[in-house]
Amino acid sequence: MTKRYTLVLALVAFGYLLLPGPGLAALQPGFDQKQVAVIDSGAYKTRAWGLAIADFTGDGVPDIVSGSTSGYVHLYAGTGDGTYASPSTVLLNLGVHNAYGLVSGDFNGDGIADLVLCPINGDNGLDPVGDSLVKLYLGIGNGAFRSPVTIGDAGTDAMALVAGDVDGDGRLDLISGDQTNSAGNTADVLLFRNLGTDVNGVPAWSSPTTIISAPRRNTVDPEQPPYFPPKYYFQSYGLALADIDGDGDLDLLVSDLATYLYVYSNDGLGHFQPVRYNRIATRPFAYAQLHGDMAENQTAIAAADLNGDGLVDIVAGGDQAGYNYNWEGKVDLWLNEGLDSSGRPTFASVGIIGGDGTNVRGLAVGQLNPKQDSTTDVLFGNNEGRLSALFADTKDSDGDGIIDRWDNAPLISNAPRLDINGDGFVNRFDQLDADHDGIGDVADDDNDNDGVPDTIDNAIYVANHDQADSDGDGVGDVSDPLFNRDTDGDGVPDAPLDQVLQGKAQQAKAIWSQNDTHFIIRVDSLGRLYQNEFVQTFLDAAILSPAEWALRKGESYNGKGDAPAPTGYTVPAGLAGGKETPVSVFVIPKQLWATSGDPDPINWINARITNRNLEVAQHGTYHAYLTNTGDWKDQEDRNWMAVETAGFTFPEMFEYLRIGKETLLGDYADPWIVQSGATPTSARIDWSQAAHPLISYAPPYDASDIPARQAVAHLGYIAFSASVWEETNPIFSPEGSHHQTFDQFGMYHASADRQVDPVGTDVAGFLEYLDGITRRGALNTFLIEQTEWSGRYCNDLPRLGPCATSPSNINEENNTIDLGRWEKWLALLDFAKTNGSVMTMGEYALAMSFDNAPTAYNPNQKDADHNGIGDAIDGAALSSGEIRFACAETGATGILAATLATPLAGVPQQLVSFRTDADGDGATEGYDGATDGAGKVAVPIAVAYPVGSVIPYTASWDGILANAQAEGTVRVTAQASLLPPLAKLVSLTEDPPLPTAAYRQGRTVPLRLQLTCGSRALTAADVAPPRIVAIERAGESVALATIDLDAGQANDNGLDFRFAGDAWIYNLDTRGLSAGAYRVTILMPDGVGYRAAFVLM
Repeated sequence: MTKRYTLVLALVAFGYLLLPGPGLAALQPGFDQKQVAVIDSGAYKTRAWGLAIADFTGDGVPDIVSGSTSGYVHLYAGTGDGTYASPSTVLLNLGVHNAYGLVSGDFNGDGIADLVLCPINGDNGLDPVGDSLVKLYLGIGNGAFRSPVTIGDAGTDAMALVAGDVDGDGRLDLISGDQTNSAGNTADVLLFRNLGTDVNGVPAWSSPTTIISAPRRNTVDPEQPPYFPPKYYFQSYGLALADIDGDGDLDLLVSDLATYLYVYSNDGLGHFQPVRYNRIATRPFAYAQLHGDMAENQTAIAAADLNGDGLVDIVAGGDQAGYNYNWEGKVDLWLNEGLDSSGRPTFASVGIIGGDGTNVRGLAVGQLNPKQDSTTDVLFGNNEGRLSALFADTKDSDGDGIIDRWDNAPLISNAPRLDINGDGFVNRFDQLDADHDGIGDVADDDNDNDGVPDTIDNAIYVANHDQADSDGDGVGDVSDPLFNRDTDGDGVPDAPLDQVLQGKAQQAKAIWSQNDTHFIIRVDSLGRLYQNEFVQTFLDAAILSPAEWALRKGESYNGKGDAPAPTGYTVPAGLAGGKETPVSVFVIPKQLWATSGDPDPINWINARITNRNLEVAQHGTYHAYLTNTGDWKDQEDRNWMAVETAGFTFPEMFEYLRIGKETLLGDYADPWIVQSGATPTSARIDWSQAAHPLISYAPPYDASDIPARQAVAHLGYIAFSASVWEETNPIFSPEGSHHQTFDQFGMYHASADRQVDPVGTDVAGFLEYLDGITRRGALNTFLIEQTEWSGRYCNDLPRLGPCATSPSNINEENNTIDLGRWEKWLALLDFAKTNGSVMTMGEYALAMSFDNAPTAYNPNQKDADHNGIGDAIDGAALSSGEIRFACAETGATGILAATLATPLAGVPQQLVSFRTDADGDGATEGYDGATDGAGKVAVPIAVAYPVGSVIPYTASWDGILANAQAEGTVRVTAQASLLPPLAKLVSLTEDPPLPTAAYRQGRTVPLRLQLTCGSRALTAADVAPPRIVAIERAGESVALATIDLDAGQANDNGLDFRFAGDAWIYNLDTRGLSAGAYRVTILMPDGVGYRAAFVLM
């Protein structure tokens, strides 16, 4: 059965930084895997090792030969279409274990394929063989061979053979490799030169010359490759010959017991020298480790141009599980990407291309189905005795280096440039596909699969069916970090849209208000792979209380993980800490879930994530050096800068950085994260009770460009921190600096003003330094690079200078604590707390995105009581009361009024809403008005009520963070006037004027009133009569019940007016009154009282 092999490869790149990757340049072929043969005879039908592809039968079609455990050499005759004869023909029987070292070639130039074999199990009497005596079997052309000829002695247990013309004389030479359990305890790679044939067509051979002689050693000598030579029986080098560097001669490829790959350059005469790559600090001659972290696991290799680009590629077969089960029984491919600037061949791993069973140590390359195509195929054999073909497919319609069968946009070029899934390689798995629907972004018109076409989608890569855009800025709420609305126009955004963030923003603004000098302490960085023990302890000293510090300061140094401190290291006795100071730690998400025996830093984070002093923030995705993979690589003004997030497109950056955010959030469902090895049970950060949300981001190397920042914002980050240098550099920010402002994507930039290192000889000098760099009345973002603060191999010498006690002779940090630098760290924390308000970066950004008086203009954001509500509105109250509306011919009109004021002043420009039932239909209506500079508001309205009606109303104000309500009434009143001869009516709060004439005591005083609504006079048919309710003389009330005021008893009630003619009349009988000035209070039918005056003499 044929299958298309799509197994995802495992991680092979470990360390703090990934090596620079050349990106996807070479076509990645695909392979159809098919079992083509099995070991079908012999006592032990296993170990299909020692493979060769050639035309052994003389029919012009390639055949296969294979060794086996029994020592049989099997021939599988080919048909040309990829199928092979079964059962096999046994060509030779060399005895158990003696057919693994096998190579084919035309060694005598007669055009017929020959065989060379090297036994490892000694002479068993079946054939004249001996341990590692190399034998040549000259082919006859019909599948048979002449009697063997001895070429020479390859040492002990030499299982590795490779043939090629290494000296340019037109004759195939032979190279062998043995193991260190031999004479001299060295694993030797030997060259046997073909000296030409005799009259019988039999080649003569030189004595072996040594190419490699690697001793068995307990420690690695960086200057003596290979570093891990084979040591025992059944262990071997991997060997291949090919023109790797394109100079016309065959170079030697070698893999060792730890699967490191070495290139030995040929001078054209068969003299080989290892190429120095310096890609791995302690392994300068190794190009890469082919199978990741495998140890004592030999690797078979073969070389050929597998993608048709004219460059020779490498395939490798995995042996034994060792430490990395992902490689067991697998075959992987490394594509040749040409020479680097120093003329050294380079390779990029495509990953696993096939696999079956265990111990793939049989490997060969050649055409297996020439009747079908002309591509070079791969043949591999496993421990179980099965032989499988990998038939190559190189069809690439769009020329993007991804063959059609794997290309998620086969007709539109979309070569990946980033290792998004973190497997160490840039390959087909990294093609952009934002919604993981199998359709590449370039061919997908709905990249978030929300049903809204990308051409009109306001959040292209984040699903939002409703397209909500609350601030109307064209960016959907799901991807918009800033609710860009400023209601009061004071330059401060109202508040985050999210309700939870609103609450946190108000808390942050309250902290911000406590001081006009602010500090952000930004610690770079915490990760799984580098110094996490020191960094965690370093952070604990800042965030914990003294009591917590005393209890927990030694937790992090557990001696486990990827890069622990020196064995037995513990926290120094009496180490001070517990400063309860907020810090923002930027975490490298790279495979944070891969615990490697130590679940820190995830466990450490989870134990402290509820602490208000700790903010966890994102620091890129893999902290990779990607300058040479994007657009920057050819730009001389910037290709020397170290960057992870610059020189790429917005979609590339979004999908790349999304992996980092999902990793921190513990969202491992993303297929790219699954490919990297995360599972549903992998360790993850628990954010359910986090004191701070994940809203802050800082790019590795403090460098990013516009598309990268757009991607960060699209991921919802609110706070961004690079460096002031980057902010002002036109390469990164051509639009200008956004330092301490919001950028065009809605992120607040709190970039590092400077990197603060533990300078100076003592704490006093360091504090002077801090005082000198602090900007009073402003934000100070201190970047703390943890590498500058930790212990080193030589603590008294400069970092990265010479250090004799360092394994690399370079004074690097070693995950320990230096007490001098530690003392300055504590001094820095105290300094910040003493000289300002210390906030996390996320807190500060939230404070800047929050207006503590969102409806009132207050650019200074003063908040005297630090409760998160600005003084401009804090304590504001509405006042209102009874309002009189003058009646008209129909209904009444008037002004609803209220005053909004804090204890300090009126609140201007505020919307006050009145509600009343103006039309009498039982439902209230609304009327809005804005307060003036004194906080007063007046709204004219009309009501449909008769004189005397009292209508309730309410007034309300919503200042978002504060609100106020008031109640009042509207009284519909008539216009009342006093007709001569008396003076005018006044309100009850006024003193009425005395008339110019006095009345004699005992005479009648005529009181005449006129009540009107507009131009219409009110009669007895319209309203109830006015009424006298009080008379005063010299400030004393007259007892109305004791006197009779009604002259002639003409009125219905002794105190009521009567309507006569055109006025309301009351003839006041003064006989019961003594001489003096009187004030009379008259209650009108609308319930309003007035006062008038008269004088008796």
